[in-house]
Amino acid sequence: MGPQFHLPRAPGHYVVINFVASWCVPCEEEGPQLIAFQFEHHRTGDASMLSVVFNDTAGAARSYQAKIGVTWPTLADSTGSLALAFGARGNPTSFVIAPNGRVLSAILGGVTTPGLDQIIAKAEASGYGL
Repeated sequence: MGPQFHLPRAPGHYVVINFVASWCVPCEEEGPQLIAFQFEHHRTGDASMLSVVFNDTAGAARSYQAKIGVTWPTLADSTGSLALAFGARGNPTSFVIAPNGRVLSAILGGVTTPGLDQIIAKAEASGYGL
């Protein structure tokens, strides 16, 4: 078993978990959107990204992420146990996690910065950011 990772748990802090692979065309298409989301929310401190490499080699994933400029944590899911635990069946799949640890949204396929922002705005309006 590798090192443990704990999701940030702070009032008002959301986490987007993105299951990704270097060979995945929709993953490549959403990459710039995720970079923009991370940049925007790193400044405000209200959300962060976590990538999980699923159905890929660590080396290929590192090369892909370096190419697009990923700066957030990335976990390797070589056994598929994280994907199974979350219910991710393919790449890309993303989950938006509320500050209280609740999964707010599961998105199969590519995401956009405005789409992720909208999920967080709805959650904030519903009181999940507390």
